[in-house]
Amino acid sequence: MPVYGAESNIVSGASYNYQSTTHAYQRQQETELRLQNETYSAAFTSIPILDYSQTLSPSTKPEFLNKLRDALINVGFFYLENPPVPPASRSTLIEKGLELFELPLEKKVEIEMVNSPHFLGYSRLGAEITTLKTDHREQFDFATELPAPSPEEPLYRNIVGPNQWPDENAIPGFRQTLEHYIKEVTEFAATFTKLIAEALDLPPTALDQAFSNPQQHKIKLIKYPLPPTANDNDTGFQGVGAHKDSGFLTFLLQATPHHGLEVQNKAGAWISAPPNPNSFVINIGRALEALTGGICTATTHRVSLRPENFVDSEGNSLGPRFSFPFFQGVNPDLSADKINIIIPDHIRDLVKDDKVKSDAEATFNAMFQTSIGEGTFVARITSHQDVGQRWYPEVLARALKGQQDFVA
Repeated sequence: MPVYGAESNIVSGASYNYQSTTHAYQRQQETELRLQNETYSAAFTSIPILDYSQTLSPSTKPEFLNKLRDALINVGFFYLENPPVPPASRSTLIEKGLELFELPLEKKVEIEMVNSPHFLGYSRLGAEITTLKTDHREQFDFATELPAPSPEEPLYRNIVGPNQWPDENAIPGFRQTLEHYIKEVTEFAATFTKLIAEALDLPPTALDQAFSNPQQHKIKLIKYPLPPTANDNDTGFQGVGAHKDSGFLTFLLQATPHHGLEVQNKAGAWISAPPNPNSFVINIGRALEALTGGICTATTHRVSLRPENFVDSEGNSLGPRFSFPFFQGVNPDLSADKINIIIPDHIRDLVKDDKVKSDAEATFNAMFQTSIGEGTFVARITSHQDVGQRWYPEVLARALKGQQDFVA
């Protein structure tokens, strides 16, 4: 049964101009083609490694902030070693997460995402689409437990809502483990947001305007099975296609030793980001990029499932790849006219003239000129089209037509 909320610009189509977005994308493509023939002296060739323990001492914190500033502006991705989320919490999440995927299919589909208008629950292998192609992954989506919005609220606020939880008898302790992990990472993310503000020479609370209270954050538990074949020698099989995250920050826990995560630098090359013990991989989302006027860069990334990513150095099989990203959410009503951040000139001057912002899903850029929530809502509908068809058929039809017009 479709969901109908208060009149929304997304439903009417008044605020999202696919044609203007297409023109912007074409201009961007022309710029990228020109820049690909130039020398990119500032393009990163490895993912920076930061040590959170440096923040705990006044003598080492300035060095940490300098490294963080460079990663925010020039890379958009970094490892954070020794994070304050205890190793026991991370290992327990991994244990319960792998156990969840071992449930029989009939138990998984009891909480299938298509049953949730809030895009939470289980997605079967191949159920998600990124950059118009099917992703070869199976996943569960959970979030901070919050109630659904009222029917009077804008439709896009349905990106927030209650979870679907697996049967406690089938997997005892799972909900407690996940909610505890969400709580710990939520507290850590709030602290780290203040460090980002300090790295940009802003007041520690300057970025708090991005968040609502309460704020819903999201976590995905993802399984990447070994694909039957690879579709080409360059990218391998698409675990998840090239994209940028829409939120504020992503805190990725790589649960198994597989390679496969790849990050695109400003020259267009793909840089591997293999697992690093006792660390999170943290990356910038579009919301933080928008909030800082592009000073913090949201970087395109993907997961490649080439066969060599499923074996160790001695050729032994590693089995499926598991990955558990935590997405720090933002106020869904956040829009450009509500952003009041003044980046100091000396920070702006650190952005190199040859900085290039690669963008795998430029069709959605225009949404961030209205509200983050609207853009996220439509992006989720096009990624999870079965959910869109059940709950938001009008929005899905309009979004797919926009994509088709763009491709044409």
